[in-house]
Amino acid sequence: MDKEDEALKKLARQEPARLPEGFSERLAATLSGLPEKPEGRIRRKKRPPRWAVISVAAVLAIVVVLPNVSPTVARALVNLPVIGPVVEVVTFRRYTYTGERSQANVEVPELTGGGDAESRVNASIRSYTDMLIERFKQECSRKGDGYLGLDVSYKVVTDTSAWFTLRITAVETQASGYEFSVYYNIDKQSGKVVNFSDLFRDEANWRSAVNGEILRQMKTRTNEEKGIVFFPEDFHGVGDTQNYYFSASGELVIVFNEYDVAPGSMGCPEFAIPQNVTSGLMR
Repeated sequence: MDKEDEALKKLARQEPARLPEGFSERLAATLSGLPEKPEGRIRRKKRPPRWAVISVAAVLAIVVVLPNVSPTVARALVNLPVIGPVVEVVTFRRYTYTGERSQANVEVPELTGGGDAESRVNASIRSYTDMLIERFKQECSRKGDGYLGLDVSYKVVTDTSAWFTLRITAVETQASGYEFSVYYNIDKQSGKVVNFSDLFRDEANWRSAVNGEILRQMKTRTNEEKGIVFFPEDFHGVGDTQNYYFSASGELVIVFNEYDVAPGSMGCPEFAIPQNVTSGLMR
């Protein structure tokens, strides 16, 4: 028996689950309203064994009933694999354009699963992608026969028991390309969208610590890695809405857009901040 099963049994003993008032009567009424036999000549299938029906009912009772009657059990189930918070991403709509010398391909994602965070993120994504599309249309009108390109895609960067992060990446092309991204981070425990500055305690001197670590890494990587170039003089510190995500190992990763702190050949530089730097600074 694994630890999760033992934990559930212990919680069940501590907090005996009670069915909601009137549950039995509503169940009986629902079952009595089902048709007794199918209409027409349909080949009868073998009924599943009684033990199988009982097993399915038991699973449903654990997943559906217990979280609604026991807050402690509900918190325990959140940490179990599969049963925890689920956020899914679908392509909400797609915008494409192909002209003589210009083209655009924009994928607009949408989060599903309900909740205030999903609604806020979806509204922000639609507003952001609409702005990019409108800017592309205006540039096409202004440039005439000049080449223009717009490509917008998305990717789930992090999906752990603690965090869900969606990245929207846009590449605008004229004489050359410019890549930039927006990261949406949802704290699965609170169900809230978390900006970069919200990660830290108000009294913590987090800006100095994070900025110092980024500058240290710029210098080290430039000296030790061939072909690595940074522009530390262009780095003016992280902002309240800095792009970030958490790696699978739990490290905070800071992301910059193309050309922000390095030449275009470096793409969008990332800096993983060790936990010994952020320890004591975060909420």
